Amino acid sequence: MAAGIARSLPIRGDSSYALACARMEAAMAMPPLPKGEVLFEFRHLGNVVKVSAIHVDTNTEVSLVGAPTAGEHGLKQAAMRKLAYVLAKRDE
Repeated sequence: MAAGIARSLPIRGDSSYALACARMEAAMAMPPLPKGEVLFEFRHLGNVVKVSAIHVDTNTEVSLVGAPTAGEHGLKQAAMRKLAYVLAKRDE
């Protein structure tokens, strides 16, 4: 089965590879980061960390649970991406 999957994937240098990369980048495109103040709260819960991000201007809060090994910066980035997504969806 894995061999069948490998054959269906585009090969680097092929025009379909470039198209597949462009589609993947479009699917992963992040909405613009929110402007204004964002507050973060980190709570250690056993072997995970719960991160809450609050956009002060809109009073919008998101939270996520991550591994402590991801580090504060990585968890903040993930929370900001989620907050940007939620704010973009709310404005649609």
